[in-house]
Amino acid sequence: MWLTFFLSYCICILQFLNIKNGSIELDASIMGLQQEGKKTKVPLNSTDKLFKEIRDLNFEVVVQILRQKATSMKQDYTEMTTTSQSVSELKDFVKKLNSLPEITRHINLAQHLTTFTSKPSFLGQLDMEHTIVESQSYDM
Repeated sequence: MWLTFFLSYCICILQFLNIKNGSIELDASIMGLQQEGKKTKVPLNSTDKLFKEIRDLNFEVVVQILRQKATSMKQDYTEMTTTSQSVSELKDFVKKLNSLPEITRHINLAQHLTTFTSKPSFLGQLDMEHTIVESQSYDM
């Protein structure tokens, strides 16, 4: 069991979802797929640029980063649909869209992880670990 005090995104995935061979297996519905009752493998390794960027960050920070990326993409889309754009601006926008599957994947994972990290039992464990770590720092 991992200490919840070190609540990185990767630790949350390890603790609650169990990475095996660089991927996790989840119900397809968690990942937003319309395949009720079927499982899907979700790759989580260094080929996923976003995972590589956020894996060691605190889970709450990861949620903020995902929110920022989604908001930025929404703003870019609004800008694209309300103003005329040059071909190079369109190309840049389409290039940004290539990251949409990764962003969607991690938003779905974060939402699923929240079902575990928001439970009173988990929050109580986290609070207890904070207390233990704080008391040990006083003993030094």
